[in-house]
Amino acid sequence: MRKLLFILIIIQPFFWKYFILNIPNTISEYRKTPSYISSQIKNIFSENNIAPLKEMRWNSRNENQELTGHIFYNKSTQLIREFTNSLGRLAPQRILFGDNQICWFLLPAIVFGFIKVFKTKPMIVVLFVLSPIITVITGQPTTLFLIPTLLFYLYFAAKWFQKQPPKFIIPYFLILIIFLAFNVK
Repeated sequence: MRKLLFILIIIQPFFWKYFILNIPNTISEYRKTPSYISSQIKNIFSENNIAPLKEMRWNSRNENQELTGHIFYNKSTQLIREFTNSLGRLAPQRILFGDNQICWFLLPAIVFGFIKVFKTKPMIVVLFVLSPIITVITGQPTTLFLIPTLLFYLYFAAKWFQKQPPKFIIPYFLILIIFLAFNVK
């Protein structure tokens, strides 16, 4: 399983783009994370984002539902909204087709692997759903901050490949490598 995951990682364009060819920029970008977090927190709780919540809370007071307003219209509502917006970053079409980060050729392996992991290790699926939280915290929905999500996709594919016979895996990987070699930008 670990060997398969390692192979899947090193043949992916994002690995070469961010960890081999562009390591100084990657390190620089990760060093900026504290400033990204600070600016994102200011942005989430800015007056532009909080004003509608205050207005809804005020309207619920006028309708004699003050408790409802305090429960549903507060800053945690804004955090939940940001997190649910980030779940869109889990979308396979963005990961598989955007910037050629992970080859779409792996889609069947990812789907079958996800089903297998969901049945056997549901906690991994929970971690997968939480993986884009770094993009919420930093406010940077770039591939660099989606690497945990990319790694989960590759983990799911490796889980599926683990149960496949070598006579199937070797040709699949050869086709995958050839495809990636001709499609990398």
